[in-house]
Amino acid sequence: MIIYAALGGMRGTALVQMVKIVFLLATSAVVAALVLNRFDRSPGDVLRAAQQGSGAGPAFLQQDLQLGTSAGERLDFIGFQITVVLGVACLPHITMRLYSAQDVPAVRRSMSWAVGTVTTFCLLVIIMGTGAGAGGIAVHHRG
Repeated sequence: MIIYAALGGMRGTALVQMVKIVFLLATSAVVAALVLNRFDRSPGDVLRAAQQGSGAGPAFLQQDLQLGTSAGERLDFIGFQITVVLGVACLPHITMRLYSAQDVPAVRRSMSWAVGTVTTFCLLVIIMGTGAGAGGIAVHHRG
């Protein structure tokens, strides 16, 4: 990273990051499509299979399964949510886009693309993660 930053500056670094995100989104979209295809493109079927494979039964789709219901565990959940929001907002890949833009409208466009990209990736991760949870039961389901 130091080499391409030294040779290409911020614009070169931004270009490399854009190429990397295209590959990341493309491979994630393919994996998410394969997961949905395995369950006849039905998100409900993926959730039901993940519910069966989780061992939690009907509680799988309820809130607080992992974090619990006590006041301390709820505070942990709030801290977790703040970490997710601020962590994504301050990623170097996102903030780096501010330095390679020419003017304020370019920064706004760049941030819109960055937020859209991160949101798309997070949605793909949800599909892939749920599919991974459903993976053990999927072999028997379609088998």
